[in-house]
Amino acid sequence: FGGGFGGGFGDGGFDFASLFGAGKSTLNDLGESGDQYKADYTLKYSDPEKAPNPWQDLANAAHTMGVASPEYLVQELGQYMDIDEALWFIASENIFADDDGYLNKGGLDYYVDFDVFPGRILPNEYDGNSAFHGAFAETWNPLYRMDDNRFPLVDTLLRIPELRERYFAHYRTIMEESLKPEVGHAFVDRYADLIDTYIAAPDAVRQYSYGEYQADVRALKNFFTDRYNFLKGHSDLAGTAAVITNVVDSVAGTPSVRPTDTQTVLVAADIDGSVKQVNLYYGAGLAGSFTKLEMTETEGNFEGTIPAMPKGE
Repeated sequence: FGGGFGGGFGDGGFDFASLFGAGKSTLNDLGESGDQYKADYTLKYSDPEKAPNPWQDLANAAHTMGVASPEYLVQELGQYMDIDEALWFIASENIFADDDGYLNKGGLDYYVDFDVFPGRILPNEYDGNSAFHGAFAETWNPLYRMDDNRFPLVDTLLRIPELRERYFAHYRTIMEESLKPEVGHAFVDRYADLIDTYIAAPDAVRQYSYGEYQADVRALKNFFTDRYNFLKGHSDLAGTAAVITNVVDSVAGTPSVRPTDTQTVLVAADIDGSVKQVNLYYGAGLAGSFTKLEMTETEGNFEGTIPAMPKGE
C-alpha cells in the first residue's frame, strides 16, 4: 500500500499533515474489516497466492494497534506487524529529517509491505528525496509526533517501555554508524567526487550552477554536523548504552557446532552496563518470526537456551 505526492512542508504554522491523510492512512484504526481501509489507501500490488487478502492484513495490524491494551500490545500486534522493522523505520525517518514521509506528511510517501515469510506487514520508506531537511536539523526531537494520536507508530508504540528503549537503541546505532559527521561527510564526499567533474564541465546541461551545487554539498554536510550535535545533547539519548561482548553459542559444551534435532543450544553473552532484563530472540529458518526468551544472569554473564528443533528447521 502507498501513495506519492511531492513537496515539502515545515512543522510550524499550518498543519499540512492533515491534508495528507494523517489520522486516516497513517496506520490508524479504521475498523476491523479490510473494506474500511479502501478509501484511504491505494493497493499497489498483490499476489493472490502469497497474500490472498491484503486489505484484511492491513486492517488486522491497524485495528490491533488501536485497540490492544499496553500490557499485551507487543504480543498481539506482533502477529500482524513486524514491530522491530517499524521502529527502525521511524528512527531512520526522524534522524534524517524526512520532510516528505510518514512523520511529517502522515498518510503519504511511505509504503506498507507484506512480508510473506512471517506473514506480517511492515512500513517502508518511499520517496525520500526531501530527507536531510536543514530546517529540521535542530528542531525534530527523537520523539517527534509523540502525543499526536494520528501517528500511532510513534504515539502508540513508543508508550510501551520495552519498545521505547529498543527504539532508542536503534536510534543510537543509526546516529553512530550513519549520522556521525566523520561518517556522513565521507559518504557525501564519495558521491560528490563521482559527479563533480561532470557538473563542473562548461558544456554540462544543468538546472543549477556549479556554485549552487557546491553550496548544497556544503549544506548537506552541515546537516550531518548540526543534526548529530543537536541529538547528541538530547536528554532522551543521554543514557549509556549497554555493551554486549563475548557472544557464544554452544552445543553440549562445544562452541559453534550444528545441533541435532534432539540437542538444545546454549547462548551466552557478557553485558557491561545497567540493564533490567536481557532477552534472546531465536527463530527457525533464515526468515520469519522470532521467539522471545528471557536470559538468566550470573555476575554479568547472561545465558539462554534455545530448545531442540525438528530436522530442517
